[in-house]
Amino acid sequence: MKAIALLTMVLMFAGISLSQTKDNITDLNEKVIPINTLERNALKPINENCPVENLKVNEDVTFVIFNNVLIGFCCEGCDEVFLKNPKNFKDKLKGKDV
Repeated sequence: MKAIALLTMVLMFAGISLSQTKDNITDLNEKVIPINTLERNALKPINENCPVENLKVNEDVTFVIFNNVLIGFCCEGCDEVFLKNPKNFKDKLKGKDV
């Protein structure tokens, strides 16, 4: 009887500990983009002005990775406008390898 109780407790604790491990599997919708860590500005957006409002990029707001390049915006909300139809803003990013 003690063996069954002990076995039950061991299996219960093993199940709890295994359920809390984090899998290193990426989400299927997630795209992995290689970044050159030797490059000094690897996480700097390619543009100086927001493609939506044409104001200076604010590095404290969300960046968007589009066509494997980092694009900055002036304020929250511009990223959503950009993502709805990025082709409208391609001319404003001309010459930036987008």
